[in-house]
Amino acid sequence: MSLTHWFNTPLGQFVKQAETTLLTVHLQNLFGYHLLLIGAGNTEWLETSRIPHRLFVPVDKDLPIDSNGQQNESLIQADAAYLPIATDSVDTVILQHALDFSGNPHQVLREAERVLMPGGRILVCGFNARSLWGLSRVMHFKQAHVPWNGKFQSTSRLKDWLSLLGFEMEFQQKVFFRPPFKSENLLNKLEFMERVCAKILPFSGGIYLLVAKKKVSNLIPIKPRWQARRNKVSGWVDTAPRSKD
Repeated sequence: MSLTHWFNTPLGQFVKQAETTLLTVHLQNLFGYHLLLIGAGNTEWLETSRIPHRLFVPVDKDLPIDSNGQQNESLIQADAAYLPIATDSVDTVILQHALDFSGNPHQVLREAERVLMPGGRILVCGFNARSLWGLSRVMHFKQAHVPWNGKFQSTSRLKDWLSLLGFEMEFQQKVFFRPPFKSENLLNKLEFMERVCAKILPFSGGIYLLVAKKKVSNLIPIKPRWQARRNKVSGWVDTAPRSKD
């Protein structure tokens, strides 16, 4: 089962709703011309973005083509670790579970930094390793199906990576505090955990969102040394006494 198909399961639907609500709130405050999403599932929620040109790189490589036999023009089939996108050309990058299901998550993050413009924002969304979801992954470590075959990251590690790549943290939040049960009825009964745990255990949510800004370089150009020497020579004053004839 692919991640896209998993989002259609009862548990996946709950997760998708939580992520969509969280991401759309931040998308409405982001501006620019180009947005890149590396993720899975339905992308209709991107319509809430004010950024007109949107590109989508799927985490799953088996997305179906449309009824005309052609893929959407905004769909790019590429390895997230090696994007066919120009450097400093995108205003916003969204990594939705892109790090969870990559063999080289650090390289994916480096590529996101490369294509992002200075001053642009990156939104990183994924499964929290330090949560009931992370514990469930440990219990399912022998199972090779989604989502337990992913490599969940802790937000502390991700913040370190972002800092090393020159990002400044602006926002972080965790949601979906319920255990990853498959039963829709049971998930509905445990809805109260969202309110309670958000207050007393805010770090334990199964889904995280990090928002960071790519720093703008403040390098100050240094004048060439030859120019400094020339200025000293031009300002030299002859103090030797002159003969009076």
